[in-house]
Amino acid sequence: MIKAILLDVYGTLLTTDLEIAPYSDLLRAYQLDDRELEEARRDFMTTPYDTIDAWVLALSRQYPDRVVSKEILHKVETELKRHQASFRLFDGAAAVLDGLRGKGYVTAIVTNLSTTYKEPILRLGLDELVDYRVYSCDVGFMKPEREIFEIALGAVEAAAGEAVMVGDNLADDVEGAKNAGIRPIHIEAGVHGALPSLLELPEHLERLI
Repeated sequence: MIKAILLDVYGTLLTTDLEIAPYSDLLRAYQLDDRELEEARRDFMTTPYDTIDAWVLALSRQYPDRVVSKEILHKVETELKRHQASFRLFDGAAAVLDGLRGKGYVTAIVTNLSTTYKEPILRLGLDELVDYRVYSCDVGFMKPEREIFEIALGAVEAAAGEAVMVGDNLADDVEGAKNAGIRPIHIEAGVHGALPSLLELPEHLERLI
């Protein structure tokens, strides 16, 4: 029996028409190689940096020979604010989450997230639409690592077999959940075997019981 619904955020519950990546632009300015990029990305997503300046300070300590201009930092800050403001809930997402709660499911956000990208979640009230929130920047692990799923299962007080993971990312949400023993539900329009819309989730869950 399914007791708990774990949900990704960006691309699953929230969307945007603005295709920019402010922090990726910042990392490119540091001219990091592939290994350094992956290390920096993981650090950023698993450490509670409240501001761009806090992360830049950490990067500057790690790479003291790399210098990024004030102009680039200003551009990144400006683009971040634009990006944060551009996010909105997918149509019907609030109603779906409210309906899941009404049916007795325990719901939790489980997402890879930098601290600065909590802003859209809070502004849109998404945090109030679920019972628990598991952010990579707070717990020190990120999908598809097994640990973040285990933390989420502890929060919702469910065994792996009593939960599903809903998300749009094959590696993080689908394969990550499988490796943790959780049944994944892939949401992506036009993909065979995936739900085309979050709106179909409640009916799909009925068929799993």
